[in-house]
Amino acid sequence: MSLTTVGIALGRPGRISEATRNRVLAIADDLGYRPNRLVHGIQTGRSMAVGVLARVDSLFNGQMFTGAHDVLANADYAPIVMSTTTSLNELNRLHSLIDRRVDGILIVPFFEAMWDEHLNELISRDIPVVSLDVEVQGQANKIDFVGTDDEGAGCSAAEHLLHLGHRSALIVTSGTAQQPPFLRQQGFAQAFLDAGGVCQTITVPWISSQDVCRLVCEALDQPDSPSCIFMTTDLFGDRVYHAAGRLGLRIPEDLSVVGFSGDPVGKYLNPPLTTFHQDAFQIGRRGAEILVGRMSGRTEAKRIREKRRPELVERGSTGPAPARQATR
Repeated sequence: MSLTTVGIALGRPGRISEATRNRVLAIADDLGYRPNRLVHGIQTGRSMAVGVLARVDSLFNGQMFTGAHDVLANADYAPIVMSTTTSLNELNRLHSLIDRRVDGILIVPFFEAMWDEHLNELISRDIPVVSLDVEVQGQANKIDFVGTDDEGAGCSAAEHLLHLGHRSALIVTSGTAQQPPFLRQQGFAQAFLDAGGVCQTITVPWISSQDVCRLVCEALDQPDSPSCIFMTTDLFGDRVYHAAGRLGLRIPEDLSVVGFSGDPVGKYLNPPLTTFHQDAFQIGRRGAEILVGRMSGRTEAKRIREKRRPELVERGSTGPAPARQATR
């Protein structure tokens, strides 16, 4: 049996009989043969590897990766995952993936680097890129995006509280321009102000900031204090609840609180936190589906931009505005 026949049976282009193919495959199985992906990549120009650049230290990003991984594995792609922390770190990781000849890249841009300066090289090399959760700005028309309708969800949070009669709100956020928390803040504030409400914002640099409790206490300890709080992430929840407790405010009788992201921590607050649930698994899954379509050439040229509206999960932390602020 010739090497050419064996090569065709194991996957190279060419025609041989089904009986010969089955015979070669049976012998290969007996010998424990495994295909050499490096050689296959040289022959086909495809590495069957996908780069994944993301911070994987959060539950949300972990769920996105799980959804993406399922799709990539089923399509026989191997993900190469690299975690990022800074703009320089992201650029180095990006070059590392290019050097490994990945067929495509999934990115979850880190908040400090919006990626515009990193994408030109990928675009010039025709490497498909799909951004998850955080939409890059300057190159938005050149790469695909799947994420959350953050601004629309912020508007929905405002509508929920306005329906309950609240007209004075406090936003607690950590976002800066064009990041998801910032977009949630913008959507909420615009809807609240359009309805004739009053809105103030507390911005802290990091979710873990110890200033949250103090700043919330200061905002609530005023004669005309807000009757509701919108947090752009559930991770502020324990500090906001603690601030309310220090001032003797009951949730939701004196103060309604709405979070965002559906983090499990909200279930264990007392009362459980009303929040917006993002389906991170499906975001990751859909992003990987689009990337696989790009890499295989099945997806049309027009860029895909999908924003999913998260689901409001009503629990015990929201209720009618207290009499001093209720709508008459």
